[in-house]
Amino acid sequence: MADFSYTRQARNVVIPNSGVSGDPQDDISVDLGAPVVLLDELGLCRANAAATSNCAGLCNGAGEKNSVTGAPGQVRYQYAGPLTLTTAQWDNITGQSGGLTPHATYYISAATAGRLTTTPPSNPNYIAPIGFAMDAETMMIQIPGNPQQASP
Repeated sequence: MADFSYTRQARNVVIPNSGVSGDPQDDISVDLGAPVVLLDELGLCRANAAATSNCAGLCNGAGEKNSVTGAPGQVRYQYAGPLTLTTAQWDNITGQSGGLTPHATYYISAATAGRLTTTPPSNPNYIAPIGFAMDAETMMIQIPGNPQQASP
């Protein structure tokens, strides 16, 4: 079940931590920790096409409602640094049990939009590493090619 979701109404705006904004796709549900992509609208990443494997960051929360009457809340995402969630929240995103696997590298799933996996996609054109697990609850987000990404 999603941590929060959207039903597009009027002037929905995504306010990510990176300062980039865009409209969410109609009726999208975004779980905490889900990899998101910015196309014309915010969507869920999936490593099966060039456009959807270009991750902007991982969802890290919902913001306050817009001032527009009936508009849904905002989504925030994190594009670099440590992201800490509960083991249950990571299990929802990875399909694992017990949270993240320490020291494992995580990739965008080719099978399911908005999910992460420790198995790189079989198509080398869409391999999209997101970061590595520091422990069962914390991922160090390191998205290659992100201009905001700090060097290790």
